[in-house]
Amino acid sequence: MDFTKASEEKLREAACFGDEEAVHTLIARGINVNAQHDINGWTALHWAAKRGYTSIVTYLLQTGADKTLISKTGETAASVAEKEEIFHLLNPGGEISFVKADVTPNIIPNYLVNPEVNHKIDVEVAHPKQTAIMKNGNNQYDDELVLKVRVAHSPDPDYIEIEIPRNDLTYSRLLRVCCEELGIDLKHILKIRKLPDTVVRKDKDVKRLRDFQQLELVLTSTRPPNANSAVTAASSPYPSIPGFRNCTILY
Repeated sequence: MDFTKASEEKLREAACFGDEEAVHTLIARGINVNAQHDINGWTALHWAAKRGYTSIVTYLLQTGADKTLISKTGETAASVAEKEEIFHLLNPGGEISFVKADVTPNIIPNYLVNPEVNHKIDVEVAHPKQTAIMKNGNNQYDDELVLKVRVAHSPDPDYIEIEIPRNDLTYSRLLRVCCEELGIDLKHILKIRKLPDTVVRKDKDVKRLRDFQQLELVLTSTRPPNANSAVTAASSPYPSIPGFRNCTILY
């Protein structure tokens, strides 16, 4: 199983066992919330609904889960819901009455065959580089931390991946690499945000980051307003014409 599919299966497993922390971590890393199992077609939303985890169902919906997706045998998440409150979250129109269905996927995942008590999900999946190293007989992990970075509020929502040596996980190194990779002047950085809502401020914060954590660079204003200007462009009754800023325009 490749890295992406393994990560998607971790998300379904976390939803199945009600591990909210793992679900939040995997979604924050950009794992596809609507990924379907190749054989049975179930999503994380199917599992959370089936197992009765209302808070996870709510979170998945908030992060883009598609409640209309159907499994290979035609079930939506609503049709496998174990609780009426979950059914109504997934069927807000109320056109269909709740009927508790005894539905299980035609293919049962390995983690449900012999489930552990208080099962917690290990969200770490070996990066392809790490797997290649281990296959070559060198039983050690890659020595780089891989992070996903973008500029906050940018028209381009895509992330880029950056690598930082694990023996130099410092705030200054992170800041420098982000600026170099994104082509941003250091003086324009206001803060680094670990998604969804945590500010990275010091070396200890950086050392707690995990592979494929999503980060955003929040920038200061690159063109601050001129405080000494008596009339701004917004307040002027006349339009500004490039190249004629200091000229008198006759209308």
